Amino acid sequence: MSDTVRSATGRQRLRMCADAFLLAGLLFVLTQGALALLATALGLDEGAPPDWIGLLSPLLAVAAVVAGAVGSWRLHGRPLSRPAWAGLALGAVLGGPLASAGFMAVAGLSQLVPWPGPRRSEGPWVAVGLLTLVVVAFLALPVVDAVRDLAGARTSVLADRVRLAALLLTLAVVAVTTAIGVARGDETGEVGVFLVLVAVPAATAVLGADLVLTSRARRRDASAGEPPDVAPDVPRTA
Repeated sequence: MSDTVRSATGRQRLRMCADAFLLAGLLFVLTQGALALLATALGLDEGAPPDWIGLLSPLLAVAAVVAGAVGSWRLHGRPLSRPAWAGLALGAVLGGPLASAGFMAVAGLSQLVPWPGPRRSEGPWVAVGLLTLVVVAFLALPVVDAVRDLAGARTSVLADRVRLAALLLTLAVVAVTTAIGVARGDETGEVGVFLVLVAVPAATAVLGADLVLTSRARRRDASAGEPPDVAPDVPRTA
């Protein structure tokens, strides 16, 4: 396989992972926000929510991971075969510890960044800033690809539009919840941080599925004596 094909495949995987990340993150902030509004409407105690709230919140987070990963996978025209499901599950399971390890690394690095003021007034903002930089670096190329494609070749219009819409909606919801959290002095403003713990497993899920199918295809081609190839990434354009 040539270097050109490998580079293109890496870019396709990056776009799929970014779309899964954004879709899962958007679904997470929307469902958690709706759950918080429901609790407020019912007059529930925020400090001691009922058991059904504590159960529903993680279930909605898991649903966001699954929906984001599957949505991205299908958005890029990939079939949901049994090997694909196995890869999605494996990638999602591995993504949880990976996201937690990333959080710990960011928290550790934040301690090395000087803060212009009393240390006790710093809060988590240095860690949040570092985490934001990591997310921006991860999403930058896929977002640029979407803008360029819509302005030019328009080969993957639906995927481009979904990616940009998910990004803008997520930013809007995070901005609103952060403002509310700061005004109320509660954890509402941290939803933008917690969404990464959901979005990362969704991204690793599609990566796992793609790696599983690519590995199977290479083994099949090798046994047949044919040069290995990678299935094209052809998103729907409607």
